[in-house]
Amino acid sequence: MKLILNTRSLLWISFGFAMSIYLVMLTYSLPYIEELSGGLAAFDMRPTGYSLDEALALLGALGDTGRDFYIQQQLLLDLFYPVLLAVFLWLSFIALSKHVTGMWSGMALIAKLCVPFVALLDYLENVGILMMLNSESLNSNLVFLTSSLTIGKSMITTAVFSLLLLVLLKVGFRSITKST
Repeated sequence: MKLILNTRSLLWISFGFAMSIYLVMLTYSLPYIEELSGGLAAFDMRPTGYSLDEALALLGALGDTGRDFYIQQQLLLDLFYPVLLAVFLWLSFIALSKHVTGMWSGMALIAKLCVPFVALLDYLENVGILMMLNSESLNSNLVFLTSSLTIGKSMITTAVFSLLLLVLLKVGFRSITKST
């Protein structure tokens, strides 16, 4: 018996795995990092970035135990999440672009082209976070670069999800008006 996965199946499989990992991060690893740090948000959860002082405060509050947990749990989960999210988003725009034309098709194409940057920026951010967590003496350039990657990832992710929502609404509206 052959197993044939079509676009729709892969879309839902990638969505399921990505959201499962995200749920584990939101309910386990990120809250535990916040608990270990006395209420400070993890680097990943600061969409507007962070300063050198804020990075030093988080790293100091985490201590060795928190740093180890961040590396061994959060960054490990975040190794799989970006690619699964990117696959889901990419396949979503492929599926939706079959149902839209004109400006909407262009919006779907632009969003689809941005999807790889969501994953790339997340991975680069993770490398920066790993370097900060392993650092004995934090470098302001590393913090600035990593914080900039966090901001960029947040902005592009928000834009892509916003475009996905808009295109979904357009497709849904078109479907409703065709059936009436």
